[in-house]
Amino acid sequence: MRRPLAALFVCSVSGLVAGCGGDDKAPPGSISPPGPPPATLNFSMQFFGTGKGDIDRVKIPLLNPNGTTRPVNVGATDFTLEFWLKGAKLDNPSVPCTAGAIGKDAWTSGAVVIDRDVLGDGDFGEFGVALFGGQVAFGVNRSSGGQTVCGARDVLDGAWHHVALTRERSTGTMTIFVDGGLDRSVLDPGASQDVDYNPAHANPGANDPFLVLGAEKFDVTGALAFHGLLDELRLSIGLRYLGTFSRPTGAFTPDGNTAALYHFDESSGTVVTDASNGNASPGVLIPAASGAASHRSTDTPF
Repeated sequence: MRRPLAALFVCSVSGLVAGCGGDDKAPPGSISPPGPPPATLNFSMQFFGTGKGDIDRVKIPLLNPNGTTRPVNVGATDFTLEFWLKGAKLDNPSVPCTAGAIGKDAWTSGAVVIDRDVLGDGDFGEFGVALFGGQVAFGVNRSSGGQTVCGARDVLDGAWHHVALTRERSTGTMTIFVDGGLDRSVLDPGASQDVDYNPAHANPGANDPFLVLGAEKFDVTGALAFHGLLDELRLSIGLRYLGTFSRPTGAFTPDGNTAALYHFDESSGTVVTDASNGNASPGVLIPAASGAASHRSTDTPF
């Protein structure tokens, strides 16, 4: 996540810096004192839990202008979602959930972190991630089938946590990992179908063909939104984690299984760059409100 900026080498007016071409060059073999370390861009995305008005969120289009799907539109096969998250329970008021299976669409009642919902039951499918009293809930469903699995670990304790979520298509197994440890896993055949976004989805809402971060995409009355920091969001094809693993120690780099990768290191503006696939799936930040606090935070996991 640390991106060194190109250093600017500037000669002094008097020509005292070796190699600058002045009359008073440094003696042969002398070593110039080290300069300051290069500046870095290292940010996370900050959300304020607005939860309405189609603001305070990141929206990532799932389709190209010609209607074809972008790489970020995962769900047809096995997939993995992962990110770093930091927040506090007081900022995310929601009831706890019982660890294990808690029902189809149940994740939509928590403080929404990732929303890939569709209007109606979904002719291809849908999934999402939310928080219930600090517990992670991960839901996958299609039509009348599917399930939400709730974890037991507290990720809203004011510290950074790595969260990874996998869906195995052949069995419908949904698994939550927190900081490299297995939190909870549930097998549900209703989650074993194609759940990517259908470009031909009938009667879509205005926000239907988007992956939305930090809020419930349709602004349903009473919906809760995430209040906290999000960083290093990676969507992958396949199951990256099958068991306990060491949590990442640095920024992700794209590989052949990376569908989309967001470092959130843009220092300003509304563009959110996809660091994989030649920026094939960029997003846009919709600010909380004019004059509101910045959505960029220098508080990061690394």
